[in-house]
Amino acid sequence: MDNKAPLKNRLVIVGNGFDLAHQFPTKYSDFFVNLLFYKFMSANRHHEGYFEDEYFIILRLHENDFEPAVNIPLSDYLRHKCDALYAITNDNLIQVKKEIRAERTNLNGIYFYVKDEFLSELLNKLKEHAWVDIECAYYSKLIELSFPDPLLRLMKPYNVKDLNNCFEMLKNELVKYLKAENKNMRIMSEKISQIFDYPINYDFNHKNRRREDFEKDKPKESLILNFNYTETISNYQHKYYWEDDEFQIVNIHGDLQNKENPIIFGYGDEMDNSYKKLELKMEDEYLRFMKNKDYALTTNYSKLISFVEQQPFEVYILGHSCGISDRVMLNTIFENENCKHIFIFYHQRKDGTDNFIEVYHNISRQFSLSKRAELRKKVKAKSVSMPLPQVVI
Repeated sequence: MDNKAPLKNRLVIVGNGFDLAHQFPTKYSDFFVNLLFYKFMSANRHHEGYFEDEYFIILRLHENDFEPAVNIPLSDYLRHKCDALYAITNDNLIQVKKEIRAERTNLNGIYFYVKDEFLSELLNKLKEHAWVDIECAYYSKLIELSFPDPLLRLMKPYNVKDLNNCFEMLKNELVKYLKAENKNMRIMSEKISQIFDYPINYDFNHKNRRREDFEKDKPKESLILNFNYTETISNYQHKYYWEDDEFQIVNIHGDLQNKENPIIFGYGDEMDNSYKKLELKMEDEYLRFMKNKDYALTTNYSKLISFVEQQPFEVYILGHSCGISDRVMLNTIFENENCKHIFIFYHQRKDGTDNFIEVYHNISRQFSLSKRAELRKKVKAKSVSMPLPQVVI
């Protein structure tokens, strides 16, 4: 490795914000509204208006027209679709079921109960969560259950196996949802496609490069590290004829259409102090959704390592929050001596605010304390960065 070699390569990190920039329904709330919609439809089809499975109980008091909705909080959707929303609790569940089946109530709306402890917590915080937060919430719950307060655990029998089974259900439902939605994700943007052809070390604010410099300083190799499960980035490759010797796409978290590259959904911060304690338990159930073992199933991770060790490179971050659920991988990239620059393509909100600082803080968490000086050298200022273009439909 020649550390004095000129900067020629580019690593593009693509996250869920890339899909959202195309107005695709890949938010956590989109997925959950769709999941519950089908549960509600099952209740609608039953003559008693009742649905129950391992995770949900739904009781319908009158006919309701449930339709899928996107980009609105689930609670708002439910209140819009129901005359009223009544919560079922452990205390009133039996009584509510008796009243409804006996038709001794004049209430209108839906009684809705989530049996699973973790799933209930996710739904209660629906407005706050992004995709990476589900994985972080899972890990926090795993630690809570793995090292419990003895008195609390006597009162609440929920255990790690229950948690993992729920997480497995969410993973399977997510795959089904995205496979269905993926068929409609064919929108592409010329402005977004241009990003992949920008010259090395480009000043997005001043744009002080001549047009002829675009070809001269074009990246020699670009590795696109795709964290999404969808085919959005692959669609660009097919439309714009990206050559394999210039652009290599690594679907690091799996591919919906490729059984040889299975979906990875879980947590990846082995640097956390509690992770070692989980390993010391010597039971695989505690490590069931740790990402490190899943990376061993394919050559994706080795392709990434080969790229970052090969030549100096810059990083483009397109729609990835850089959260700690992928901490080990991001640390490996950012702290590598070949990593010279990190450009944040931030999300510009409609109200004029943006998430540049949020992503910056997350990137800083990927650096060890001894490397924080490198953080300040590598992350390019907002003034020479740019917002990720948003597709207008």
